[in-house]
Amino acid sequence: MAVTIDGSTGVTYSDNIKHKYGTSGDLEIYHDGSNSYIKDTGTGNLVLGFGSASDNELDAYEEGTWTPAISGVSYGDTQGTYIKIGTLCFVTVSLNAANTSKSGDIFITGLPFAGKGGTGEYYNANSIIFTEVHNLSLGSGETDIYGRIPNGTSHIQLLTFDGANHTTMAGSSSTLGSNHTLRASFSYQTA
Repeated sequence: MAVTIDGSTGVTYSDNIKHKYGTSGDLEIYHDGSNSYIKDTGTGNLVLGFGSASDNELDAYEEGTWTPAISGVSYGDTQGTYIKIGTLCFVTVSLNAANTSKSGDIFITGLPFAGKGGTGEYYNANSIIFTEVHNLSLGSGETDIYGRIPNGTSHIQLLTFDGANHTTMAGSSSTLGSNHTLRASFSYQTA
């Protein structure tokens, strides 16, 4: 192990030498020659800064898949992925319908985590833009479709916009046609 102690430059450790803190060595700080690491290898969370610990925790990193769906619609292909860091979740959604259309109020269900709730008319993610849309019939005067996550839920509600008003699909004459496609990527704050 190479450790250099110099009164003017401090303590220098060779690569891959872990500086451990705590009774069980739960906190590790080291450099592997290419990257630098601060790791919490114990049962607690890594807290950055000062103030409330819960506001400064890196308490969760998770990635995985989820299954998006719209009730009453058959899909040939559905894909959903997510990366969650703390309470921020980045998701992708891809729906490719198989010979099924849908009108009325439309919700994409199955988000991996419920969105954070709030007071009043609160939408955790408001203005989810669909980057790819096929076989959508917008109602008269409607120019766009978008989504939002209603207060504390784990679904995306679809809405339309006519340049002045935002309308749920139930109040719209818009229809997702047979073999429709919806794709989006967005982030939201989890509960």
